[in-house]
Amino acid sequence: MQGLSPRAVPFNYCTTWISVTWKIIMVNYLLALGATYFLIGMGLVGYFLGTLGGAFASGISTLLTPGILLIGSDFSKKNKSNFDLIFTGFRDRDLLSRLLPLVLFNILFALINGHFTKNHVLVGTVISLLVAPFTYFAVPLMTFDKISFINTIPLSLQAVIKNIVPLVLFIILIALLATGLGLLLFLPLVFYGLPLIMFTGYPVYASIFLNMDVDALNQSLLDTKSDT
Repeated sequence: MQGLSPRAVPFNYCTTWISVTWKIIMVNYLLALGATYFLIGMGLVGYFLGTLGGAFASGISTLLTPGILLIGSDFSKKNKSNFDLIFTGFRDRDLLSRLLPLVLFNILFALINGHFTKNHVLVGTVISLLVAPFTYFAVPLMTFDKISFINTIPLSLQAVIKNIVPLVLFIILIALLATGLGLLLFLPLVFYGLPLIMFTGYPVYASIFLNMDVDALNQSLLDTKSDT
């Protein structure tokens, strides 16, 4: 998309992204929960099928992610949305054609990384972290801005470089949240933590590429909740 450029967001967005996502999923909590576990279920199927299954699940998850983003977009506008959106990546032929190169990349990466680092988890993690900046925003850019996978790479890298501090802090906070809830309180992780983690994608993308003011959205959602 011509003229599209990521902005640098304030450092405090690392916590605001989490706060606003919590309010977003409460717009239609049951839908958020169902969509989250549908996507996780696909991943678990692949996990139990071994390396090939994991690679296949990675490709399927890539095709389901636009649906999570579109539902999150609806939630941010205080719309209840609907579960059918989860299949947008399969049904929208134009979007599917843009996603397929990333699907193939993710499958190949999962196979290669899984084969060579299966006994070296730390090495595999480091490789994944090095690759992530190039594809971090690929799916939302292809979904909302309708640009090709190859053109998302420089935009994604530019966005990560501009926002390296809030993004790193955000990932650390998410990891601490997941670990803390997993160790201390399993049910809160299952029913609240995982949906929250799953739906952070849209607020992060929209604040960087669409200039969405997540502080204002956070307050707007809070006011709506207070009114009800």
